[in-house]
Amino acid sequence: CSAISVQKSCVRCCLALLRQLSLFAVVLFVWNGVVKPVFDNARTESTISVESQLQAAVNIDDLSTAKFHYGGVAVKKDNAGKDKWHVAYEATVTAGVKMSDITFEVDDTAKTVTPILPKPTIGDVVVDSGSLDFFENNPSVEIDEVIKLCKQDAQQETKTNGDIISIAASNLEQTVDALTKDLVEAKGYK
Repeated sequence: CSAISVQKSCVRCCLALLRQLSLFAVVLFVWNGVVKPVFDNARTESTISVESQLQAAVNIDDLSTAKFHYGGVAVKKDNAGKDKWHVAYEATVTAGVKMSDITFEVDDTAKTVTPILPKPTIGDVVVDSGSLDFFENNPSVEIDEVIKLCKQDAQQETKTNGDIISIAASNLEQTVDALTKDLVEAKGYK
């Protein structure tokens, strides 16, 4: 009877020891796999954290930073280069960037963050079909052809003018600053 109680006691001790070893192994695994790397790589982690948080703050697919209302006259030429028909129109042209193209330079020593901004490009051109007014009486032309010509004319005029791109660039700087300012300052950066 005493041999059986000794065996049960040994089994209980072994199970208790295994539980303690298992707990120690889990603590050791968590320390080596999670906690220690965080302390070892604190500088790298903070840089990645700041950069990734800044990327998330501006994570919008496309951002239109300028809108330009344009009134123009598009001219359709024939094969000989003579004017075939003219149409007056109104359009809205936008300029902006893909937000995923914005990156950030983070200097942990100087505690500064510098956004690297892409140059805005001309985006959508929307022609108001209700504004179309032909100079000639009843030209035989498809509306799709007219809209396409008006879009091309508006794009060409806004690219030549250049104001929409500079306005979009200025608005982009202000927008990124507004989206990231609180996060940058909260992390102790300028």
